[in-house]
Amino acid sequence: MPDSSTQLDITERAVLFDLISEQAEALVHLYASCDRAVVYPRFGGARPVVFRDRFTGRDHTPPDPDMRAFLEITAANELDALAHNADLAERYGRALQRLFLSSRDLLSAAAWDACSRQLGQYSSDPDQSRASN
Repeated sequence: MPDSSTQLDITERAVLFDLISEQAEALVHLYASCDRAVVYPRFGGARPVVFRDRFTGRDHTPPDPDMRAFLEITAANELDALAHNADLAERYGRALQRLFLSSRDLLSAAAWDACSRQLGQYSSDPDQSRASN
C-alpha cells in the first residue's frame, strides 16, 4: 500500500480505485488529467465545457456534476497554494480570479465566496474588490 507521500503512475489507477472508490478515483483522474492550458480558457465560453485529457490529448465533455466537482477541487487547491506562497499569488492571482469568475456558475456559493475573498484584490470590477475586503 502506498504511503501518504506516494504519487501513483497513470497505469496504477486500480490501486487508487481500491483505496478510495470508483467515483473518487474518477474525480482524481479528471483533476490530474486536465490540460489546463487548453481547458481553463474554455470556461469563459459556451457550456458545457469541453475537457482535454493531457495524457491522451482527447477532448470529451464530462457530466455537469463532474465539472462542478473538478472546479471545487481546483478552487480549493489553488486558493491553498496562493495562501501559502505570495510569489505564486502575485504571479497567478489575476488569472485565477478570471478563471473562477468565468466559471462562477459551476462553483458552489461557498467556493465562490472563498474565491472572491482571496482573489477579489485582482479583480478589475470595483464591486468585487470591495466585497472581498
